[in-house]
Amino acid sequence: MWFSEEKRSDTFYDILENCVGPSIESLRDQLVVSFMVNLVFNLVVRTGKLSENAFHYFSTACGLFVLYFGLLGPDIGTHISLLISGYIMVHYTFKMRDLRPGHLNPTYIAELVCVVFLILGEFYYPNADLWLRCRGIAMIAVMKLISMVSDFRDVQKPSFFQYTGYLLCPANCMLGPWCRYSEYIRVNTIRSPLNLKWLWRIVKTTILAFFFLAISNCFVDYYLPEDNEWVAAYKKALCFRSSHYFISYLAEAVMLTGGYNEKFGSDWSYMITNPFYVELPRSLAIVVVYWNMPMHRFLKMYVYILFLPYSNALAIFLTYFFSSLLHGMNIQIALVLLSLGGFSYIQAVSQKLASKVFNACVKIRPCANCQHRFKKYHPITLFINLSFMLFNVAHLIYLGAVMNIISTNRSIYDTLIKWESLGYSSHHLFFMIFCILWLFKGTGVESDDTAPPPETEC
Repeated sequence: MWFSEEKRSDTFYDILENCVGPSIESLRDQLVVSFMVNLVFNLVVRTGKLSENAFHYFSTACGLFVLYFGLLGPDIGTHISLLISGYIMVHYTFKMRDLRPGHLNPTYIAELVCVVFLILGEFYYPNADLWLRCRGIAMIAVMKLISMVSDFRDVQKPSFFQYTGYLLCPANCMLGPWCRYSEYIRVNTIRSPLNLKWLWRIVKTTILAFFFLAISNCFVDYYLPEDNEWVAAYKKALCFRSSHYFISYLAEAVMLTGGYNEKFGSDWSYMITNPFYVELPRSLAIVVVYWNMPMHRFLKMYVYILFLPYSNALAIFLTYFFSSLLHGMNIQIALVLLSLGGFSYIQAVSQKLASKVFNACVKIRPCANCQHRFKKYHPITLFINLSFMLFNVAHLIYLGAVMNIISTNRSIYDTLIKWESLGYSSHHLFFMIFCILWLFKGTGVESDDTAPPPETEC
């Protein structure tokens, strides 16, 4: 931590010089490698002279270059061996599928093997420091592997270089985010024009990334004291969230540089996060969506929808549980995710009940064609939604207080003691709300919209 009490008299420019500047400087080599390699990748692909196989070869080579010079160095051999092991698993999974067609879904095998690997890495990997550097890369690779197996389950097994080109694509192999194989292929087939909108979007997202880096590393420490448990918890939570926004915006800039575009035509964008909806959330379910939009899509497509026919509550629980598994069942992350899953479910039901009782537009999302008596901007509606928002901000402080330091050797006690200092307030509050909702279960209020669909609905 750069800040100390003795430096309270330092000016804004002192902070820029002594903290922000060194923070950016420490990332210089990784940023230069990532942006330059992806720019070359984009420009070469745009020549249109690469065959499909050549595209995969080139993507593989660029990805290995980014990982070697940008993060792993000589330790890249470990990651390569894991990728080869993953393809061996894919090979035998599809071989078993072909031997017993119609009786084996390769997706389930891929999900099981991948989460077991991540859990073993979290608890038994011999080099803890190396695992901390590799964990994010491994999680993105695992998500890609699962989605690739699922997307190819009814067709021919992917070739080795289809597999490596996709998993090692330089635009997302280091920082993420997850993207589907079809998006990866689209880079080589549908090319939006490189224009000022493209350049401006890259510059804008890079500036936003550095802005949140400065908040996380420097300004929060300097301007927020720790003379109160809740202020100290807010400080830690804000540092964690800001560091996530930094990575997300930087990843978006790298994706755009590499030629990825979620829009078609001349406009450019690849949204990964939206801090506004996270910092001032109408509901906790909205936080889940906008915290990491690509990961939300992955979990919805490959976990939530699979179990939705059985029970909405079960599908939500298994989605959060699988997300915990993807993070290697790290104690801090698992407790936060499972708590967030329970909180968001209970809150969604309570918001639906409030919407029915007050006849107001206060569900987890605004109504598309609102039929309530009290519409979106009615004072009663605004007051209820503001109350939910303030509660959500407090809950995010509570949950984020344990996320400021993620390591491999922190016990469950280290996590719970943080919440104990805050009186387990959020857990107690949601348990009380759950009991109240249980008393209301005969009112006909169902929980059919607790997991938010992609579109806005009433």
